[in-house]
Amino acid sequence: MSDLINGAHSNDDERMAQYKKDMASAEAALNKLQDAIDNIDEAQLDQLKSLNNWVAEQGFCQGALEPLFPQNEPPQGFDIDLVWREGLGNGHSQPLAVLLNRDDAFLSSAIDTGFLCFSSVEDFQDYSSCIVID
Repeated sequence: MSDLINGAHSNDDERMAQYKKDMASAEAALNKLQDAIDNIDEAQLDQLKSLNNWVAEQGFCQGALEPLFPQNEPPQGFDIDLVWREGLGNGHSQPLAVLLNRDDAFLSSAIDTGFLCFSSVEDFQDYSSCIVID
């Protein structure tokens, strides 16, 4: 009987140790994310917000202001992107993203996940001006 009790107690200790490790890992990730958020370029964010308003004026659905992580893992630092996961007009085009100040490797990674990517507001506006939604 004491083996059963000691064995159960040992499993609880292992679970608690794993829980503490997981919580420490989650806290570190949240701190890293908060640091990145605190360092977001406000001018870039304003530019994307203005573009999102322009998109709505054109009759399209607004995009989401969010970081795009093509490989589902945040890079060391990240920027906010303007993303349409369902395309403009929800399903009338492939997924789109306006990714400002991103390197070629990041853009390639986003393209590989199925996004049509634009590295400037002007290029996106030129593209979206050619789309007609019924």
